[in-house]
Amino acid sequence: MKKLFENDYKLNPNDGPNSKDLFSRLNITCGYWLSFDNIDVAFIEKNGEYKLSTSQNVTVKQSQKNFRTAFEKATEEHKNKFVSIVEEEIPDGNPSIHDDISDDVRDEIHRENIDDNLEFNDRVIQFHRDGKFTEQEARELVGITVPKGQPDERIKYLKVERQKLKTDFDTESDDERQDIFREALEIIDQNIDDARLEMRKHPESEEGVHRVREKVCEDVRTRFEKF
Repeated sequence: MKKLFENDYKLNPNDGPNSKDLFSRLNITCGYWLSFDNIDVAFIEKNGEYKLSTSQNVTVKQSQKNFRTAFEKATEEHKNKFVSIVEEEIPDGNPSIHDDISDDVRDEIHRENIDDNLEFNDRVIQFHRDGKFTEQEARELVGITVPKGQPDERIKYLKVERQKLKTDFDTESDDERQDIFREALEIIDQNIDDARLEMRKHPESEEGVHRVREKVCEDVRTRFEKF
């Protein structure tokens, strides 16, 4: 379907309900026809590529429209997956390469986030020692570096803390405290993205997406240099 609709993504029936619906309505008939809802909508050429049927039959035309609509819904669902970014950067790669690079990038970003969390943790503790934060304030700020639970639970907790910190940042008059709140918001965004990557989902923040793209390109370049 990638070449049929000139699409970079390799859709997966496990991506979600729309993807599952699309694949459940597809079938191969007579060895070389692709059917959608039991109507032949495309055929397989000898080189293995699919081409849409040129039939002017009203039923076929309507089924092709339904096929495209279902495909577009499944594509939007797939774009919510982490691997979709890898596929955009390496459109000719096979699924195995995409998965390997996804794992490498996810692990590297996770390690970097751990380092950032530890550094921020130390800064907060030092600010507490210097009298810039109360014990409760310091405890709450340190808490965003070590959220507990499953990825979805951590995301829920971090989003609540993000709203509180936005208010603190907007109302704070002390420059040093405001800098810490700004950094805390960045840490929260990173940790939300990290939890989403753990679930193999698309990063939430624009910075997270940019970061993944850079890591993918670095990984590909490193692999190429090895050969």
